[in-house]
Amino acid sequence: EIDGIHVIPGLSTYADIVLKDYHKYKGIQYLLKHLQMDSYIAFGDSLNDVEMLTHAAIGVAMGNAHEDVKAIADYVTTKVSEDGILQALTSLHFL
Repeated sequence: EIDGIHVIPGLSTYADIVLKDYHKYKGIQYLLKHLQMDSYIAFGDSLNDVEMLTHAAIGVAMGNAHEDVKAIADYVTTKVSEDGILQALTSLHFL
């Protein structure tokens, strides 16, 4: 452990190393404010996506996602390699 550092394990042999309290949602917050938007749809598969999915209007877990990601998602789609994003957008009536 290193003070101020957060390690988020990935799906296989990698991990994301970020400053404590920083995550994908921090960047999305900044972008939403800049674009004067209130909500977004997010797609994710790894533990580094949890904050982003939790704050999304609709959080979509990919079919190959970590089980903890699937548990917090609003919708679980198929794998990316099986057109999961298209399948979700179609099922959620965005296309």
